[in-house]
Amino acid sequence: MSSDNWTACPRCFAEARLDYEAAKQQVQESYGKIPIGDFEELRVALGEPPTEETMPYSLREYCEFSMSPSGKFYIYYGCSCEACDFKHDYSHTRQMEVDDADEP
Repeated sequence: MSSDNWTACPRCFAEARLDYEAAKQQVQESYGKIPIGDFEELRVALGEPPTEETMPYSLREYCEFSMSPSGKFYIYYGCSCEACDFKHDYSHTRQMEVDDADEP
């Protein structure tokens, strides 16, 4: 079985939050130093902080789960972002204990 999914990238989300906070700080520091109309334009242009719901889905996720006839259980997860160089891979294999077939 395999599955593909798209979601927001955790690295891009963290960077977007840092960028937003830096821009917010600049807007706050401009208060009282520029005309109020200009300050209001900066404040409105800042917009809302990024959220998981507003971030673009740039992270492709892929996962696979399988079991061999001999009882080897296999898990693989991988992801990579189209917008930055973030990627992650994880795999795990485990031999399952296979009991003899139940007798009727």
